[in-house]
Amino acid sequence: MYKEEFEAMAADGTLTRLETAFSRAGPEKVYVQHRMAEHGAALCELVLQGAHVFVCGDGGQMAKDVNHALITLLETHSGMKPKDVSAFVRTMITDKKYVRDIWS
Repeated sequence: MYKEEFEAMAADGTLTRLETAFSRAGPEKVYVQHRMAEHGAALCELVLQGAHVFVCGDGGQMAKDVNHALITLLETHSGMKPKDVSAFVRTMITDKKYVRDIWS
């Protein structure tokens, strides 16, 4: 799915890295928040440099878990205090750098 789009983005330098998470394929369930935790320091650095975070999918649990993972990795790797992380995430939302397209 989206193979041609990803290849085009890789060719023009827009996409330099892609991590996948499949919760329904294979014997072990791998969720987005697991990948976020695995690459927390690198993801934090990207976010602090202005990366955009897009979350699409289930609003029942997945979106909450991904939001928690984002806050946790910022608290762990950014050096910000929890209240500053909360303000930072709110600013990301306001600036449309953290966009959630979720449904229940």
